[in-house]
Amino acid sequence: MKYFAKKLTITVATVLIVTLLIFLAFNIVPGDPVRMILGTEASQERVDMLREQLGLNASMPSQYINWVGGMLTGNFGTSIKYQKPVLELIGQRVGVTFTLAVMTLILTFAVAIPLGIYSARKRGKFGDKAISTVAMVAISIPGFYLGIFFIWFFGLKLKLFMPGGYVSYRTDISAFLKFLIFPSIVMAIPNIAVVLKYLRTSIIEELKREYVKTAYIKGNTAKGVLYKHVLKNAFVPIISLIGMITANALGGSIIVEQVFGIPGIGGLLIGSITSRDFPMVQGMVVFISLIIIIVNTLADVAVQLVDPRIKIT
Repeated sequence: MKYFAKKLTITVATVLIVTLLIFLAFNIVPGDPVRMILGTEASQERVDMLREQLGLNASMPSQYINWVGGMLTGNFGTSIKYQKPVLELIGQRVGVTFTLAVMTLILTFAVAIPLGIYSARKRGKFGDKAISTVAMVAISIPGFYLGIFFIWFFGLKLKLFMPGGYVSYRTDISAFLKFLIFPSIVMAIPNIAVVLKYLRTSIIEELKREYVKTAYIKGNTAKGVLYKHVLKNAFVPIISLIGMITANALGGSIIVEQVFGIPGIGGLLIGSITSRDFPMVQGMVVFISLIIIIVNTLADVAVQLVDPRIKIT
C-alpha cells in the first residue's frame, strides 16, 4: 500500500511539472501569442478582445492556476479556429486514434512475443541472426517513409486497400477496421523490433539464473523450463515497455495519420499548429501527456503486482 501511495504522489507531481513546462513553453517564448494568432495587421480592438478571451491580461501565476483549475473540471480551453471546447474536439477524434493504437499494440505483441522467444531459443543460429538483422532495419526506417511505401506497394500496386479511402466507423465499422490494418502495421513494425529484442535479451538473462539449473535438476525439459519458469520472469521488463510502446503509438500516429489521411488527433494537432490555434495545441499536448503518464504509471503498478521484489520509483 505504501508503494501505491508513493506512486500516486509521484504521478500527481509529474502531471503538475508537465503542465507547468507546457504552460511556460507556450507563454515564455518570444513574441506576442495574440499577434501570432491574428497576424500583425489585426486591429488593436481584436487583439484586446482575444487577449481577454484567452485570459492573458492576468499575471502568469494566475493564468497557470486558472488553466490547471479549468482542466480539473474538464475545461481544456476553447479552440480559436473551431470555436468549440478543446475536449469536445479531441473527443470527436480520439476514438480513431485509440483504435489505431490498440490495433498497433495487438499486432506488436502478437508478432514480437513469438519471434522474441524463437530468437532466444535459437541464440547465435541463423534464425536468430536473421531476426536480429531485420529488427535493426525495422527500427531504422522512418515511419513516414514506411507509410509511403505501404501506400505505393499495397495500395497502388497490389490494390489491397484504397489510399485516401478512409471510412468512418459510424458509416461502416468493418471498412473502418480494414482501412486501419495497414497504418497499424506501419506503426507496429518498429515496436515489434524493440519488444522482441528486449524479450530476447530478458529470456537469455533469465536462462543464466540459478533457479533454471534447479529446474533442470528436477527433471524439467528445456521447453518446460522456458514456458513454466523463465517466461514469467522474462515478461516483467516487457510490461514496463507498454508505456513506451503506447507513447510511440500516439507519437507515431501523428505522422501515420497524415500519410494515410486518417482524421485522428494527429491530424487535428497538425492542423491546429498550422492555423496557430494555441489553446487547441496546448490542450492536446496536455491530453497526450496525461495519457502517456497514466499508462506508464499503470505499467509500473503492474510490474509491482507481478513481482513485488522489484521497486520502481
